[in-house]
Amino acid sequence: MFLLDSSGSVGVENFDLMKNFTKSIVDEFAIGPNAVQFGIVIFSTPVIGAFKLNQYSDREELKKAIDGIEFKDGETHTGKALEYLREHTFTRQEGTFSI
Repeated sequence: MFLLDSSGSVGVENFDLMKNFTKSIVDEFAIGPNAVQFGIVIFSTPVIGAFKLNQYSDREELKKAIDGIEFKDGETHTGKALEYLREHTFTRQEGTFSI
């Protein structure tokens, strides 16, 4: 999971840098249901699950989805973002599975 800060203190230019950095990491892995899966949560006001771990199984689709994430320009809520991760993202419904 990636957490991307979409608060006003970051600004749109730095948010775009975060998205580009995230895509550069994606490029380093095999993506797919039996490989690496990525999900993204953006945080400001409010915290939003941009997409689930199992939502994209193709690298180019995943990178296109990252490009499509919009800057929100809200308040920073890092603690709420971490709480959201703990409570919502690492579940079977969000794409995590147990072996």
